Amino acid sequence: MPVIFDTWTELRAAGDTTPQCVFMVNTKADDTAGNIQKSFYGNKKWADLWFHWKGKPLMICDPAKADDSLKQTFTLRKAHWPFVLVDTHNEWHWEAAFPQVYSYDTEITKPEEVNVSVGQNLSVDPDAHVTLMNQGDARGRHFHNGALDTDPQAALRGVNFQEQWSRAFELDPEIVFVTGWNEWVAGRLKEQVSDSLPVGGFCDQYNMLNSRDAEMAKGPLRDNFYCQLVANIRRFKGMTPLPATSEPKTINLESPMAQWDNVTPEYRDHMLETLPRDFDGCGGKHYTNTTGRNDIAVMKIARDADTVYFLATTRTPLSPRSYPNWMQLLIDTDLDTATGWEGFNLLVRIDTHGSATLANWNGKTWVNNAASIRCVVGKSSIQFAIPRKALCSGDNLKFEFKWVDNIALPCDILNFYINGDVAPAGRFRYRYKSD
Repeated sequence: MPVIFDTWTELRAAGDTTPQCVFMVNTKADDTAGNIQKSFYGNKKWADLWFHWKGKPLMICDPAKADDSLKQTFTLRKAHWPFVLVDTHNEWHWEAAFPQVYSYDTEITKPEEVNVSVGQNLSVDPDAHVTLMNQGDARGRHFHNGALDTDPQAALRGVNFQEQWSRAFELDPEIVFVTGWNEWVAGRLKEQVSDSLPVGGFCDQYNMLNSRDAEMAKGPLRDNFYCQLVANIRRFKGMTPLPATSEPKTINLESPMAQWDNVTPEYRDHMLETLPRDFDGCGGKHYTNTTGRNDIAVMKIARDADTVYFLATTRTPLSPRSYPNWMQLLIDTDLDTATGWEGFNLLVRIDTHGSATLANWNGKTWVNNAASIRCVVGKSSIQFAIPRKALCSGDNLKFEFKWVDNIALPCDILNFYINGDVAPAGRFRYRYKSD
């Protein structure tokens, strides 16, 4: 944990954002919670990392097993196991059968927390008793409407996950507790727990259908559940409106960078995404990836009557522009994901001579057009000047864009999670709107 906390602290110091942290304890809760308090919460350099609830850092710990110091320092909530599915007072659910029960704080009619899970090791029977993921009666990714859907695409659509989200929207609690994110460990029972939980069974993870992680993965699941998670979080929490754009401004690509200072909005990417990967995985596998090159940091767009100007800066000095697949700019001018490559119909790229070209997607590949693109590269910045008519035929600009470095285009878009650097991450894209 100290490595994670130090990394998050470093990212925050660089202006990035990171998750907030909550510990959940159960076995030997009193000793474990006390050790956590002493080892982590006593370190002031990590103080900004803790998730606060009702005025204090939150810890999922049975208050009956907590000492006075824990009770004074934390907002405590007991973890409620899904053996009995009932509404609970200050006992938070981490798994529940649809329609999910909930936890409340001050009033029983006001849900404080409800669980939303990708899949459940609870039986498809109405009593939803605890079962094993490998026994064939668990509520896997393909469970909904009271049964296991036989459509092979049901699991890929996340029908179970979405049904659980529908209950959360109905209850409108203060907190949605989503499980799980990267629960990749498939533990196997060494001893028989009960008649329904025999030795050798897989309790939490078994296969693609009967598992409950949302993290993107190679194989059929791809990033389906991650995108589904994002969409539902946005619906639950809401989104801020698009920031206003600054007034039109002509950019002289040869002038100092200070001319960009009052151009808004400012688009930011996550930092330190280009660090090399060289770590052991499970099953004797070793992961090595050195494709990280230019760590894209801040981007801006300016415009005047004839030209749209793009700026991207990097955390460290840029690599030579002669390198392959160097600092490419994808643009979606029609905002239609059904057209272009992954929705993008334009690509600005640097050719082998170091000149910028604008390419159109023809359905199979990128083809250069005759548009004249000006480009200036600085120590840690790149600027493009693109004719406005190439992006828009009307008075107002409205398009989405994405910067990509060291990834050959087109490609399997899952490469955006693994290789080089993209801004923003994964499938996401920035939107620019001038009116």
